[in-house]
Amino acid sequence: MDEAANIQAPYGVPYGTYFDVVDDTGAPVDLSTYHAQADVRPGSPDDPGPAALTVNDGNGRLTIAAPPGGSVASRITMTLSAADTVTVGVGDFWYALVLVDGTGTPVQNGLIAIGAFQVTPTGLTL
Repeated sequence: MDEAANIQAPYGVPYGTYFDVVDDTGAPVDLSTYHAQADVRPGSPDDPGPAALTVNDGNGRLTIAAPPGGSVASRITMTLSAADTVTVGVGDFWYALVLVDGTGTPVQNGLIAIGAFQVTPTGLTL
């Protein structure tokens, strides 16, 4: 289920994106019994720094629901406020979006997406 998905968010501006989770045949995967979490970190996956921002369905920055016209809760939507991008700050980071159980522990094979997370100065797209 994992995919490379780079994110570029402008500093001080709300940002949103979504991830549709499908199986190898392209069928939507029911995520209704899971939670989701992503940490935005400096460094790299091989040498991660401390989390600059944690987003999850508990703090409302991630939601799991069916996509428009769908009947299966297979879409994870990330919604960041302007304050969230200010908290992270301008620069190059990375993130990993994972499925977690009710205690916040990542589930086996629960990596949904991983990629660069870049916060750009407002008004610039690099």
